[in-house]
Amino acid sequence: MRKIEQQLLVLVRAAMNGRKVEESELGNVDWEALRQEAKAQELTGFIYSAIGEELKRKMPRASLEKWKRVTIKTAMKQFKHMGQIEYLIGKLEQKGIELIALKGIVIRNLYPKPELRTMSDGDFLIQQKDQQRVHGLLIEEGYMAEEETPLHIRYKHVQYKPVEMHTTLRHGEIFEEISWDEKSLWADAINVHIGKEKVLSLGPTDLLFHGCTHIATHLVVSGFGIRQLIDIALISKHYKAQIDWEKFVQEVRQWKLEQFLVNLFYVVHLLLEIEIPIQIEELGKANKKAAKLMIDLIFEGGTRGKRNLKVALSHGIAREKKSKATGSTNGSFIRFIFPKASSLSHQYNYAKKYPICLPIAWVHRLLFGEGHKTYQLQEQWTFIITGMSTVGKKKKLLTLLKLQ
Repeated sequence: MRKIEQQLLVLVRAAMNGRKVEESELGNVDWEALRQEAKAQELTGFIYSAIGEELKRKMPRASLEKWKRVTIKTAMKQFKHMGQIEYLIGKLEQKGIELIALKGIVIRNLYPKPELRTMSDGDFLIQQKDQQRVHGLLIEEGYMAEEETPLHIRYKHVQYKPVEMHTTLRHGEIFEEISWDEKSLWADAINVHIGKEKVLSLGPTDLLFHGCTHIATHLVVSGFGIRQLIDIALISKHYKAQIDWEKFVQEVRQWKLEQFLVNLFYVVHLLLEIEIPIQIEELGKANKKAAKLMIDLIFEGGTRGKRNLKVALSHGIAREKKSKATGSTNGSFIRFIFPKASSLSHQYNYAKKYPICLPIAWVHRLLFGEGHKTYQLQEQWTFIITGMSTVGKKKKLLTLLKLQ
């Protein structure tokens, strides 16, 4: 692990406990490099809260001002976001629509400074029977359906962050063999307050399990970062006595996630110094090679595994199943760059309807999908030259964790 990554973790662990870090704990710091590392993990404001006054006095003035601005901006954006979330909860409740607040909306309250736990959207679980009513209300409030998947419908707004309305928490493509009765999620839900509004949250056991399966999904599809590990650490610590560990382990086995969970908690322990629950240890031994690969990818990829084009494309290629003909990473590369129309996402439906348009979809996907214009040309060449090493790491990790 690089020195800058170690320094980032010192600040993260302190911020998790509401503690200030002083100079002796960090040594010499390249503040701009550290800020970039924090930015990649969406933790800039969060770790700024752990920088002690002695350190602030020794920071270059320009760096200190950047940290301050980002921290204030982060808090203001999150206050605005949560204000809108509170408003929507109230409107939905008025209509008699039952919903469960998910992920950051609830988990942020476990943070010493909730406003510094960043969110890019707001997630809710609703019942299938209420989907049309929810859709109608959101349209009335100025939202527009942006993306529909078997997992959720994502709504965007010109003034506010998007919201995602889920009717299930199981990713059918990744966990297609799992039969899971989600009625218990509603039965075990607990009441929480979001501002002045009361709403349901997943119970402690389901909150932790969903956090873990959400990370597993992100790992397969793209990647995840330190922020997601902090969530798991804080849930485990805060609800340690309330979590039904027997039920948790039973669901882990049902979903065949033993290897993933053992190594996930081992990585949380290594990076955040959180004790591993004995029930997790009883699932099996951590694989140190898998843990190292996971840590490497966390720092390489950032919060969503899209820190740069090399990592973003590598995750997509690694997800490709091995070809019967070649069984090689090169085969995965070819299938990723030139996929069949049937394997393309919904935004390329025109290629499914009109097969002659498939080459257009390939170019569209590379330029405006995984190869989006926000990535520089230099990054695209970097991927072509060195990206396959990251693909190899990812494929190996998914195999070791039995996620592929």
